[in-house]
Amino acid sequence: MREIFSAFYQSLERFDFSKAALLIQAESSKEDVYPFIREMLPPLLLWIACEKVYYNFGYLNFNDENHPENYLSSLYSRITRDMNQLIVVLDTLKDCSNDDYVVGELGFVSDLIKQTLLLVNMRRKTIAIYCSLSQDIDGRPEFMDLVLKLKALQSTIHICIHPYLSQIKDNLLSEINIIQKLLYAQVLLEQYKYKAAILAIYQCKMELSSEKHNALDKDAEHPLFKWYYNFLDKIIGKTVFYFHRIFTEKEIDLSAIKSITSDLKVNYHEEVKAFSEVSGCNNFSIILDVEPTEKNSGIRSWPCVYSYPEKRPPMSEMPTIISLVEGLDEPWIIHEFNNEDLDKTYTISRIETDMFIVISFENRKDEAQNEIVTQFLQALISRLQFNHIFDEYILD
Repeated sequence: MREIFSAFYQSLERFDFSKAALLIQAESSKEDVYPFIREMLPPLLLWIACEKVYYNFGYLNFNDENHPENYLSSLYSRITRDMNQLIVVLDTLKDCSNDDYVVGELGFVSDLIKQTLLLVNMRRKTIAIYCSLSQDIDGRPEFMDLVLKLKALQSTIHICIHPYLSQIKDNLLSEINIIQKLLYAQVLLEQYKYKAAILAIYQCKMELSSEKHNALDKDAEHPLFKWYYNFLDKIIGKTVFYFHRIFTEKEIDLSAIKSITSDLKVNYHEEVKAFSEVSGCNNFSIILDVEPTEKNSGIRSWPCVYSYPEKRPPMSEMPTIISLVEGLDEPWIIHEFNNEDLDKTYTISRIETDMFIVISFENRKDEAQNEIVTQFLQALISRLQFNHIFDEYILD
């Protein structure tokens, strides 16, 4: 019996869900099998089905903002309920048996199911995190809160010590480590911490590289790993965009920095250049609202961290721009202001908690310009907030 369970969990850790299902079905169909094995069949088969959906992000198709619990998460809850009932049966049988061998086998299976439940319950928590990331901008997650939740999961998962579950536990721990590093890199970008963000991204790349030997990456088309790299590419593109001035004005010798920008797949700077030519805008800038200090107060507490054209940051217009930004009443929408005194039009939108895009135009924009600006900004902001990070996994 233990050999079957060992083979069953090995199949799961290798993501061979079909083999895992065949093993447990074959064992339960034997005439001389322990009766409780047949009782285990339904929850184990449901667990296998849920794991397959989980690793293909299929549960995002069931995400409904009107229901607080994701459909797949509710199925994991059902597995928890059924397995808890099974544990009661196993423990009762163990207490009633006088056969030491049977008592040992029952205790072994009971402990294995109890440890399995720890991982099943982890799934519900990681599903909630992924679902938070799949929401649109109106439901923008607090990335630091997600990082802290993942750290809590890291400390909890070590409770699982059963040898049959060691690789499954390692797979989940690796998943948590990687997604935590990716989200923490986003937190540092939001806080505009250049060196810390670069280090975090470098650590993400190293973490992914170190997992090449892991079962999770044996299949090059595995959706979870593809998603990791897709997310990392977007974070790198965002980093190069936010710190464009630092990258272009300073000579970079660190191999770590060169390694993360050597294969840039998302180039926002080039997109802004193309947009500026098509829209006819005077300037495209990103300004940062920092905590005032004795040395940096007033206008200096609103540095322009990105500007295109690079030689035309709107420094003379900053008092007007700051007053407009401070007066924003709805933070996550696109605002337009006409300044008749300066004969300029400003389009302003928040992209991070303390970071704003400001696009300036000479004179008023015409209808065609308005459409170009709105479409570009909506798409850009959505991508910078990772609103469509799961789109390829969600069915229409």
